[in-house]
Amino acid sequence: MLAVATLAVAVGSLVEVSLVTMQAWRGVASHFNQATGFDSAVFSLMGMTVGVIAAGIVVITFNAFRTFDADPAMVVGVRVGLLVLLAAQALGAAIIGNGLALGQSPTQTNLATFGDAGAMKVPHAVTMHGIQILPVLALLLASTSLPPRRRRNLMWVGAAGYAGPALASVLQTFQGRPPLSLTPVSGAIVLLSALLGGLAIVGLAAGSSSGKPQDIGS
Repeated sequence: MLAVATLAVAVGSLVEVSLVTMQAWRGVASHFNQATGFDSAVFSLMGMTVGVIAAGIVVITFNAFRTFDADPAMVVGVRVGLLVLLAAQALGAAIIGNGLALGQSPTQTNLATFGDAGAMKVPHAVTMHGIQILPVLALLLASTSLPPRRRRNLMWVGAAGYAGPALASVLQTFQGRPPLSLTPVSGAIVLLSALLGGLAIVGLAAGSSSGKPQDIGS
């Protein structure tokens, strides 16, 4: 089942990106484009491939939480990254729902704008890339002299630091505010995230300054 889900995500992603690229090459909108029968079919096919991708990610996430034999930091990084990736799928569905609710042509308005100025693509993009960034941090931690428990704890700090901007961007978006027009709550979240990210980087640097990784002990 895991192999099938992984293949479905890979093939579905290839198909969706290819369809978006084809529409860009044709010089037309890739999303919400129902100008012709062909464009409508392309948009529908994109929706079906996204459904396949989302289902595959659910299966992969379930398996990652059921059994995952890896370095403790990598376990945290992958699991949190997959949860954030699931949030990206939900946010992508919200973009589609928003665009369909507006019922306008993509050439007339930005259908990924929520309310007055909420940029829905921002939280979608931030959450989309957690599955890439967090495992990279885990790999860097695994190359340090830090013991497993310390690596895992620092990974949690880094994961929390990454989740903060994602949460802040969601709050900004669904309040209809521009990404950089921070509210006091969003601003506090971003500052706390910066602090946590800095702590993770300091811990990584400290562990990288001495010998080989310690694979036993805490």
